[in-house]
Amino acid sequence: MFTALLAALGISGSDVTSKKLLDDKEYPIKRYLPLLFLLLAVITAIFVPFSFHFDAGKAFSFKYLIIFAAMIFAAVSWNIRYYTSIKKETLHEFELVLLLTPITTVILASIFYRDERDTGLFIAALIASGALIFSRLQKQHIILTQNIKRTLLAMFFMAVEVLLLKTLLNVYSPTFLYLVRTIILCMIYVIIYKPRLTDYRPDIPLLPLILVNSAFGVLQMVMKYYSYHALGIVETTTILLIAPIIVYAVSYFYFLERRNFKKDAIAAAIIIGCVLYTIFR
Repeated sequence: MFTALLAALGISGSDVTSKKLLDDKEYPIKRYLPLLFLLLAVITAIFVPFSFHFDAGKAFSFKYLIIFAAMIFAAVSWNIRYYTSIKKETLHEFELVLLLTPITTVILASIFYRDERDTGLFIAALIASGALIFSRLQKQHIILTQNIKRTLLAMFFMAVEVLLLKTLLNVYSPTFLYLVRTIILCMIYVIIYKPRLTDYRPDIPLLPLILVNSAFGVLQMVMKYYSYHALGIVETTTILLIAPIIVYAVSYFYFLERRNFKKDAIAAAIIIGCVLYTIFR
């Protein structure tokens, strides 16, 4: 449970600092993603020796190699769309669209994994995520702009990756799996965007913020991996819904993205109630 709460803190911190870098500072995606995943790998590598596990016999079997390749494809796909959307959408609207991710993840987990079919947890997850989706639908009609479509695709690939991760965590420790993932994604983004070292000279003043952003990224992802393995997908997903509440508060008071606070507050209360049920049931 504590790992899921730490992951929620990491998610909110990562989204806020990413918004600051990509939107306020107008940091280019083509420089951001290769540098981000390089720093994620470096930070993660520090912690791998303390919790290393790798079942090479299973990991290199055909089944797990296919699952790993599918996980990498999903991760590359959603990260590009995710960070492009967070650059172009308001933080508030971006988080609201991504609220479809929990419902999608919970439904898929319940379909594909028998041990995820806890009726109470399933209902709590649907109520919590549904509350925020309902708050969005009351504000305005959803217009499927290119940015919204991109965010929806990111949401789908995020949900798919979670399902694949649950299986891979049977043969990898969370930190080692995340390290391998970030190294491969870094190499892929270097190939895609072809950044040069000289391109990063103007970024030196932003390095502290980029490091903070990377630290939040490691916190959220590694803690999510641990939580998926220990608690399961549905329970973790429900607890992670605390993250949008934190982001809403920051977007309201810091970025001044002020919409219908009353409805957001009601939705936040419902989420907190569902999370409390999940933790203390």
